[in-house]
Amino acid sequence: MEKEEIKVTSLEKEIIELIAHEVPNKEIAKILCYSQRNIEHQISKLFYKFGVQTRVGLIIATISMGLLDLSKIKKVI
Repeated sequence: MEKEEIKVTSLEKEIIELIAHEVPNKEIAKILCYSQRNIEHQISKLFYKFGVQTRVGLIIATISMGLLDLSKIKKVI
């Protein structure tokens, strides 16, 4: 069975990368100059698009589909 290709916008990609860096929604909104409500809506759309229910599920799905490169994710301690 072939994997279905999921297309993401540049905004969605930025949101996914920030989620992978454990940035909270409020900070994502500030960084991207959107309202927190808009960011929450975008994340809900991403959950639906990828068929997941959590931020962790979203990251796992994007890594497994090759949309997120783990080597570019830096853990800040």
